Amino acid sequence: MAARKAKAYQVKGAAAVIRKSGHERYVDRGAIFLADALDEENAKHLLGAGLIEEVELAAESGDEAEAKAAAEKAAAEAKAKAEAEAKAAK
Repeated sequence: MAARKAKAYQVKGAAAVIRKSGHERYVDRGAIFLADALDEENAKHLLGAGLIEEVELAAESGDEAEAKAAAEKAAAEAKAKAEAEAKAAK
């Protein structure tokens, strides 16, 4: 089966507040989350402010659960890298 790309965002600022259905979540620099994690208006605002950027995650199948797992893995790797860089800078 051909790989399908999942639309996602990565936090470029120090942190970003993502909002969906009246709920807020704070995400740190380097975090990656799927586009369905926030409202469209919130995405437009964060993109315009330069706090997030769009990224694509390749999924091996059309299974949304696999795309979410890929996003979570990428977010964990980005967080570990940011923590290691912060530790090295001290």
